[in-house]
Amino acid sequence: MQTSTSYPSFTIFRAISTVIETNIHYPTNNSLIWDCIKTIDRLLKKLKETGVEIKVRSYKRQAKKNPYKINNIKSKEKREEEFKKQLKLLRSSINQAERALTAPFPVTMEKWIESQAIIKALRDLLPKAEKVYDISWRHEILGEAVPNKDNIFSIYEDHTDIIVKGKRDVEFGHKVNLATGRSNLILDCRILNGNPADSAIYTGVLDNIHANYGIVPRDVVTDGGYASKDNARSAQEKGIIKIVFNKITGSL
Repeated sequence: MQTSTSYPSFTIFRAISTVIETNIHYPTNNSLIWDCIKTIDRLLKKLKETGVEIKVRSYKRQAKKNPYKINNIKSKEKREEEFKKQLKLLRSSINQAERALTAPFPVTMEKWIESQAIIKALRDLLPKAEKVYDISWRHEILGEAVPNKDNIFSIYEDHTDIIVKGKRDVEFGHKVNLATGRSNLILDCRILNGNPADSAIYTGVLDNIHANYGIVPRDVVTDGGYASKDNARSAQEKGIIKIVFNKITGSL
């Protein structure tokens, strides 16, 4: 690679990562179970209104008070008991929804189309509800520490990742890496899966700039999280002259 002098605005390049939060409530096993039960209940009632021949038993009223109880119980044994009750209601809701998927359809075309939209929503929801059930049972009943990669943080925005910064700062959404030029024009934007270390994406960002614009910036400035000996060496090999890692916590 050779350093380009044809694009003055590209001579200085800065990379930064941030988090774009998704519009969800703070996820807990307790709240996710309740989300599943009330959403299944709503969809089944709408499905019955289209003329699908199903009997709908609502578990919503039984389940509504349990989240408050669970949040305020200090005893581990009593909390586990309440979770078992709530999980039993979730299992009953899931089973009822699965039976509804095989029920006779309405006769009129208009109602049939309406019913298919609701059935699709149920088909999309049920795997998420099963996952919530499994994770909640493992954590709340069996006492497992469920890895973040196995978790679901929203049944409505199930693509949501957990982004942990430091020991306590937790956000829910997607990690985004931005690269800008001297004028702050965004040259590269990557929505990342999970929470990879900034140092792990540094070289890929440089490669993207070269692939998309056919240039190599003269100077590259990033936060300290991108710093590593391998990244510094890689940037030098690509022809970058000034390589700056701000606020390095540790040693290169």
